[in-house]
Amino acid sequence: IDINKTNFLIENTDILKYTPKEIDYKIIANIPYYITSPIITRFLYEIKNKPKEMIILMQKEVWERICEIWKTNKKKSSVLSILVQKKSKAFLLYDVKKVDFYPQPKVDSVVVWFKTHNDFEKIDDKKFSLFIKKAFLSPRKKLINNLVSWWFNKCFLEKIFKNMWFDLKIRPQDLDINNYIDLFVKI
Repeated sequence: IDINKTNFLIENTDILKYTPKEIDYKIIANIPYYITSPIITRFLYEIKNKPKEMIILMQKEVWERICEIWKTNKKKSSVLSILVQKKSKAFLLYDVKKVDFYPQPKVDSVVVWFKTHNDFEKIDDKKFSLFIKKAFLSPRKKLINNLVSWWFNKCFLEKIFKNMWFDLKIRPQDLDINNYIDLFVKI
């Protein structure tokens, strides 16, 4: 970044109520860890003029939920990971150990780069977001049962699952963004 050629705007406001006036902008922030998910979903879903990119210092555990890496090294999706992937690509830039801070926090951090995209822009954000939240209503339950408990007909879902080659016992965390987009469109 060439500081002499870059416009910076520092806003002292509630981030969850802030709506940027700029059209072509990027966010670089160290955010409060306890509201990471609301901040990310606000800028990816709730405001009209989305940032082109976000570089955020965040808690490492939240990053692990977003990028689907768990201690078992088995990839598993979450509400947050699916919602982030619908609107952006996320990349780990740096690990930041807790010993690098003073006073030292109890958790490690990471710097993450979110590059927004429009790959799934034809999919309604509000409906898709609600669909994903219902799909993960009880993450340990079978996906089909979560969807039936919402308002879908079980026979209808079984037919769709079979046509998509999904096991009827599949759990919400076992599908990726492309699976969820396909399922959403078919339903």
